[in-house]
Amino acid sequence: MALAKDRTQISNSNPARPLSLVCGGCGCWCDDIDWDSSRPHEYRSACELGRRYFERLGTRSVGSGPPDNESLAELANALRDARRPLLTGLHQSCLETQRLVVAIADRCQAVIDPFLSDAARSKTLAFQQSGEISASWGEVKNRADVVIYWRCQPERAPRFRQRYGDQADGEFVQPADRTVIVVDSNPEPVRWQDDASASQLPRSLQFVAIDQDDRITLEQLISASQQPCPPDNHGDFRDANPGGNQVKPVWWPIHEALSHAKYAAIVIGELQTGADCHDPTVGVPLYQLLQRWTAAWNDQRRCVVVPFPGAVNHCRTAQSVLTWRTGYPMSVDFSAGFPRYDAVAFHWRELLARDEVDFVLHFSGDSVLEPANAPWAAANQRLTQWADQKPLWEIGAQQTIPRARRFLSTLTARTSATTRQRTVGRPDGILLPISVFPSGTVNREPEITEQLWSLLNRLSVEAP
Repeated sequence: MALAKDRTQISNSNPARPLSLVCGGCGCWCDDIDWDSSRPHEYRSACELGRRYFERLGTRSVGSGPPDNESLAELANALRDARRPLLTGLHQSCLETQRLVVAIADRCQAVIDPFLSDAARSKTLAFQQSGEISASWGEVKNRADVVIYWRCQPERAPRFRQRYGDQADGEFVQPADRTVIVVDSNPEPVRWQDDASASQLPRSLQFVAIDQDDRITLEQLISASQQPCPPDNHGDFRDANPGGNQVKPVWWPIHEALSHAKYAAIVIGELQTGADCHDPTVGVPLYQLLQRWTAAWNDQRRCVVVPFPGAVNHCRTAQSVLTWRTGYPMSVDFSAGFPRYDAVAFHWRELLARDEVDFVLHFSGDSVLEPANAPWAAANQRLTQWADQKPLWEIGAQQTIPRARRFLSTLTARTSATTRQRTVGRPDGILLPISVFPSGTVNREPEITEQLWSLLNRLSVEAP
């Protein structure tokens, strides 16, 4: 059920009045997209990403329909007979599916890994070891007078700026009061000013271009933080760098803005290590440097790091569910009869390389993105290569592993009376109920996963 604007409940299968939809076009999960059955192709308040998202939902093919009991029974037997199965994916699945998959992994004594991007894994490992200085998006909206977008490419989530970022009207600060800095290898100023009205323009807008490796920049910023700029002027680089080069470095506007900030928010995308590898430990020191730099400013001012809601942040709910259920955010092994954690040894890529799993079940969730354009394209290719030799099954609304032994579609053409409410998590921890899209097909992944769970339980009871 969904709520109409008068707060009464209406049926998603036959909406007679306007309702608000939740958009999954990016990690913002905007919950204020107005839709009216009289104008089914209009999605008011949605950005271009959101409009494309709803168009794909409304036009995607049902395929062969949801799997039958025979297919699910075959899958249940394959999981039960596997020596060491691996359950992965989940970054596009709803919270209800993720809970059930953790239970299935426990029942099958399997390894479960939520298929995180390398950057997300590095962040998690760094924050586990060093802590995290963060805040809610609402706090940033209401208080941040300095907003630093670090490797975000904000066009991936344009409404973040309007709802929570530099263009948001806060309780204590307005857009015209803010200083905004864009940090990237090649920031493009044009994209930042085309759609902004005069009232949304910041007090100061600057673009800082840094090299591919963020380590040196962060180390220099940490060193400079020991000598903030004086509050009565715009700062003297010689005071912050005694005895050093007298030419201001490219990062100087960042240091200067933080020196005069009351509340600074660093909106972080994916830090660059300068190394082309899939070792999560390579990026850990970078995110630890980021936290050290943030902590250095938390004295006479407030400085926080918040995640940018790009596509990779879809996996934060999967990490949360794993943590709630096992105490660990990723790479959990149940083969010993209880959850064990090793972020490197139990990572899906390492398990495949060591030939320690003999069956893979991949959950592609409700993704409406093109697999080739997703952040997991290289990972999908690695699973595809493995599927050439070993059994790999995939469950989801869209097939992302072309050579999967079997793909079980979870789409159905009409809303069923048994279709349950789906829930997703925003990167700031807010859980949102997702109403069924009125003019699109329905993803019954939670119901199908529950059927698989019931079959595994029955097999366990019937086993001699």
